[in-house]
Amino acid sequence: MAEDGLLRTLTDKAKEIGEKDEQYQPFVKEIMQLAKHFQIEQIEALLQKSLTIAT
Repeated sequence: MAEDGLLRTLTDKAKEIGEKDEQYQPFVKEIMQLAKHFQIEQIEALLQKSLTIAT
């Protein structure tokens, strides 16, 4: 149940990011798809990869 709340928060934030800047739409779509299927480990890997690229 706690994961459901965290995924909801994550998808809400992802939507906000996508609405602010179109360039993030592919990232947002991938996050949304993974969250829809509760693929937590893949979400973590994607976020880690994105953070590594950003720094």
